[in-house]
Formats: sequence, structure tokens, C-alpha cells
Amino acid sequence: MNNDSGKFKVAIVGSGPAGLSAAGRAAELGMSHVLLEATGGISNTVNFWYQKGKHVMNEPTNMPLRSSVRFAEGTREEVLEAWEQDIQRLKINIRFNAALKSIEGEAGAYTLTLVTGDVIEAEAVVLAIGNMGNIRKLGIPGEDHPIVGYKLDDASALQNKRITVVGAGDSALEDALALAKQNQVTLINRRSGFDRAKGRNAAAIQRAIANKEISCIFEAAPEAVVESQSGAPADIKIEASTGSVTVPTDMIIIRAGAMPQRKLLDSMSLQFPSADETAFPIIGEGYQASRAGIYVIGALAGCPLIKEAMNQGYEVIEHIDGRPIDPANQDLVENVLKNLPGFKEVRESLKDLKNRADLLKDVTDLVLREFVRESKISFVPKGTLMFSPGDYSSSISLIVSGEVSPSLSGRLDDAGHAWGVGELLGIVTLRSGLPWGTFAFAKKDTVLLQTPVKTAGKLFNSVTSIKQAVERVFLQRLVFRTFIGIIPREEILEDIRESDFQNLLDQGEMLRFKANQRVYAEGDPTDAFYIILKGSVSLSRLQDGKDKIQHLVSAGNWFGIDEIYLGGNRLDTATASTA
Repeated sequence: MNNDSGKFKVAIVGSGPAGLSAAGRAAELGMSHVLLEATGGISNTVNFWYQKGKHVMNEPTNMPLRSSVRFAEGTREEVLEAWEQDIQRLKINIRFNAALKSIEGEAGAYTLTLVTGDVIEAEAVVLAIGNMGNIRKLGIPGEDHPIVGYKLDDASALQNKRITVVGAGDSALEDALALAKQNQVTLINRRSGFDRAKGRNAAAIQRAIANKEISCIFEAAPEAVVESQSGAPADIKIEASTGSVTVPTDMIIIRAGAMPQRKLLDSMSLQFPSADETAFPIIGEGYQASRAGIYVIGALAGCPLIKEAMNQGYEVIEHIDGRPIDPANQDLVENVLKNLPGFKEVRESLKDLKNRADLLKDVTDLVLREFVRESKISFVPKGTLMFSPGDYSSSISLIVSGEVSPSLSGRLDDAGHAWGVGELLGIVTLRSGLPWGTFAFAKKDTVLLQTPVKTAGKLFNSVTSIKQAVERVFLQRLVFRTFIGIIPREEILEDIRESDFQNLLDQGEMLRFKANQRVYAEGDPTDAFYIILKGSVSLSRLQDGKDKIQHLVSAGNWFGIDEIYLGGNRLDTATASTA
């Protein structure tokens, strides 16, 4: 439906799940509104980027849907049909081919200029443009080859093809699973697992790999698309942890995600918690951005799930209409936070968490809510043995109150320095999969916010400042556990801290080696020792004219330090076994 009037109570930009839900609620309330869509059809992400027949999940399953527009788990086509029907039923005022060029003015009197030159006036603006207009590319040679694409239209139309899918998120896994029914599929995963994907997709892809329906190259990165040496349309060269791999391919689908539309938002003078281009805009009550009268919802606000986005669309219109309501996930978040000592209400508790943990300072409240929603509060009495050497962490624990002390001897009375409020436990497991290297006791009565490793990993990888802070803590703890494995126990002070090794780290250098690349050779001058963050290294010596492997050193361990103690040149040859 179209409205000839150029003045509205609210202008909503983007007809994806968030924008459509906002427009639906506005129409239901009789609020003057316009829904601006840059393309010729609704929901560009679902309509254009989702493959034909894609199964759309209704997640989070424990969160209620709050929207005037319908949404239920089903195929892409079923979801779109329901939305088209609701546009007619609710008489939503939608304008197609109405790409936004600029926004000027102030709250109560905004002017939106479209690329066509048309001008829209609105008292408030809701930005629901998502991220898919800013697709992330790999930036490798040959990426412009005709067989390279960034979406899959219809998996059923492809048969007996060799297809390479790059990525490990939901879109990549769903494409690979659909294509594998009648094609030979190779999946390229930069990581060792599928922590970015929904549980059902991760389980399905792991079954397919186990059943040899899909070939997956883990810990791998594409390096180039080149002319094929085997008659295929092209080869994709891949650098994997086990070495270089060349895969002949008929089609390459890159699913590397998308980048927030930072330049557009900067042009609107919206504020961000940091200069990081992946940061989400600062958002206050009712989804209002730092510029009064402009609201940000959906993927652009860091909440890409359809149900979350639709809930926000409904809620932002309630706020604009003068009836602010709590977010739909309020009860779920409160059920976690109410277990905190002295809990009063959700908003104050979230603020308190950010004040206690510098790590969370750049996280928006919207993203923090989702982090907390999947967490739990645990109470650990003073003196409790929490971890022993060899234990693995199944969660990341934020210390909300109290202290936790590492102990080399396994006795609480020998525990020295303590991790305090705002520090994280389980970082080494999250980052490298290694177990605990020391004992750990609750030095005081302690309260923890425990989050599944997968959920924590998503948050830490989505905010650059957090990722960098986690990396710094990881390196300190890895060096710490390395040195307590080298130095005789009786010479170690119990109050030694990971931070004591920061000066050593500052003098170090991060080196990357490909599989089978030599680190140093037997007889070379000794200039440093090494700690393996990822992969493994073989140590070999020349015997009877041949290199014979003496040891294989895995991640979390050190090599090359004997010569520093003994003096002299290298005693063996070190070669990267896996990158």
C-alpha cells in the first residue's frame, strides 16, 4: 500500500524482519508511517540472500514472539508469503525502490532524501537496514572469477558439480547441506569447529562430515582462485593446518558474513563505543541511538535472529508512541540475574556487570542481554576446589564477586595471587582447547556468571576490543603455565601472577608458520625460545644422514629453551607439523 503524503510520524528504513514488524505495529495502531525498501521486494536478506526452500528457524525457541506480523518456523517461501499477506491485511504503507541517501534534521523534524531525489519528512526514524548490503569478501587473488559467488539461489538446480563452500556460519552450513544431496561438496572452515552456527545446523553438518557426505577442511583459509590444472573451471588454493591443498571446483560460494554499515551510520552522526568498524552503535532506552529521534534495531543493532528483530520492531513503535515496554527477553534475562545477591532490577544489574568487568565496556546492552540470557549464576563457597590440572572448562566464568586463586601444590593455604572481580576463568580452554594447568580454589565466597563456551566465543569474536583483551589474557596465562612447567617447583613463588609475564610478552614476536615450514635448523645460532599457541612442531636430529623425529610438541607447550640453559647452537631442527 502507498500513501501520497510525504509527512509521517515515523519513517522506517528497511523491510526485513525488524522493519516489517515495526511497520506492522505502526499500521495496527493507526500511526502515520512509511516503510522504505531499497529494492523491489520485501526483506532483501530473506528474499534475495536465502536459498530457495531454505528452512527458517524459530529461534530462540524459549523466547516469545511479540509482533503484529506473523512468523513461524518454515520454508523461506512460507515465511515470505505470510509477510506479504500481513502487509495487505495491516495495510502497511510501503515504498519499494526507495534507497536512502541521507538524513538531516532533528527529533520531531527529520528529512530523509532518497536516491531518487524524493524527500520524506518524519518525526522519528527507525533504521532496520541489516548488514547484508555490505558483504564481507575474502580479498584474495582470483576472487573476481566468474565461478565465485556469495549466495545460493536454488540448490536443487545444481547436480553433479564440484562445489566449494567457504565459511562456518549458518548460511554456509545450510548451503553445504542442501548442495550435498546431489553434488560433491567441500567445506572450508577457518576454525576447528562450528561454534558460530545454531546447534541444529552444527549437529547436521557434523553428521554429514562423519558420513562422508561432505568433505571439510578445518583450520584452513583460501589463498587464491587460479586456473585449473585438471580441467575444472578453476582451482581454489587453500592453506590448511596440515599444509597447502588445491581443490578443483566448478563453483565457489563464499559465506564470510557481512560488515556493519559503519560509513552510513557515521554520516548520520551516530556514536559508537569504539572506533572499531565492527562495533555496534550505542543504543539507549527504547532502541534510541545517540542522536535523538533515530532508532536502531535488528542486525544493525547486533541482533540478527529473525524473532529478536521482530520483537524489537514491535517494541520500538511502542516506545515512539509513548508506551515504553520491557524487551521480550526480559523474563529470560531476569531469571538469570535475579540470583545475584542484592538484585533489584535488570537494567541496574546489567549496568553493574559492565562496571565490574572492563571487558564488557564496549558491549551494547542489547548484545549483553543475549549473553546473559544463555548464562547462569553459580555460588562457590570459600575453600572449594574448583579446578585441577587436566580439567577442561565447559563454560567461561566471569567473577561477579569474590576471588579465585591458582595453586601449584593443590593446597588452599599455598594459593597465592587471586583472580578478582571482572576477571574471566576458562580463557585457555576457549582459545586453545587446552585443560587447566594448575589447581584453582575459591579464596573467598565467590559468585560467577557462567556462560557456555560457544555463546561466549560468539560474543568475544564479534567485538574486536573484547577479542584483543581475551587474546592478551590468554597469552599471559599460557606463558604462565609454560614457565611453571619449566622452573623447579621449589623455586616458584606462590604469589606469581600472569601479569608478571607481560613484559616478556611485550618483547616477544608473533610468528606464523605454514605446515612443513622450518622454524630453525640443527646447528643454527640460539636466539630465542618458542611457545606454541596453535598447531604442533616436530623436533628432529640428523642421524645416519637422515632427519629423525625425536619429539612432537603440541599447542600450549614450549621448545627451544634447552639451548638457552645449556648454551651453544641449536641441538635439533624444528619444523611446523601443523599450522
